[in-house]
Amino acid sequence: MNYTDRELPEELKNFKEREINWLIITLRNWNLTVSNITTSLISQAGFKEKRLACTRTIFGCLVDQQADLINAIIRNQDSNLLDAEKFSPIVKNDFRQLIWLAGKLRYHGAPMFEGHIPVEDLRDEIILGIDLWNIGKQKKNLFLNDMISMWQSYTFREDQRLYRWIEKDNTSQLEWAWKYLSKAMPFNCYCPPKSPKEYYPLILAWLDSYDENYSSDKELMIIKMKKTWSQKKYRDNNEKYKSFYAPMTQETKDKLKEISNTKNQKIQEVLEELIDTEYNFLRNKT
Repeated sequence: MNYTDRELPEELKNFKEREINWLIITLRNWNLTVSNITTSLISQAGFKEKRLACTRTIFGCLVDQQADLINAIIRNQDSNLLDAEKFSPIVKNDFRQLIWLAGKLRYHGAPMFEGHIPVEDLRDEIILGIDLWNIGKQKKNLFLNDMISMWQSYTFREDQRLYRWIEKDNTSQLEWAWKYLSKAMPFNCYCPPKSPKEYYPLILAWLDSYDENYSSDKELMIIKMKKTWSQKKYRDNNEKYKSFYAPMTQETKDKLKEISNTKNQKIQEVLEELIDTEYNFLRNKT
């Protein structure tokens, strides 16, 4: 019988994607060769491809060793894998939460993937890292509960005021912030955003990762970043304006200022609007 015709052993037939991901790495950690996987990031490999690789490894052992291997897999699963419901607070599309949690896991020694992790695969890789973490179910459960509680309180912490100047829908600002952070504080647990909507949560997650706790260093860094953005905006705005001096009476100046305040516009914007209106009127008249 070919391996392609075989299913996993009866005891492992109910293994889904999560369990298969865990099994592949576990077998490798036991110095068993798991071939036919074409990517180093397990979550990106096809499910059938991964099942076949596990099947080949198990049935590739000597017949009298297969039962011992299967029993060892089941014992290891029972002592390491938390129930799936424990991961329900981890939201697949909450990139900010995922990156924050990935950083926590790495900091505490969980075996996380060391390369770039696309954000769409990050939740699966976080769960895999927890599954492979050899600290026992009880400690994993306590750690996960602590992290979820910390995250829920963190999202309402006072230091969130530091982020208010970052505009969710300002694409040019977000692209600038991404480049700024890339130079100021590299953080390589994910790939660059693939669409404008990913910039905002990823930038906030990047800033979250700067320091585990609220600190003056973090505040100073963000204040500096904000000032740099303000300076860039000022330079960009001034590039399109040319200096022009025209003497006028104090009464005219006061009227101009009153128009500016009433319309909530800058003086140069009021002048541009008045000139454009008069110019268009004269052109249409001729």
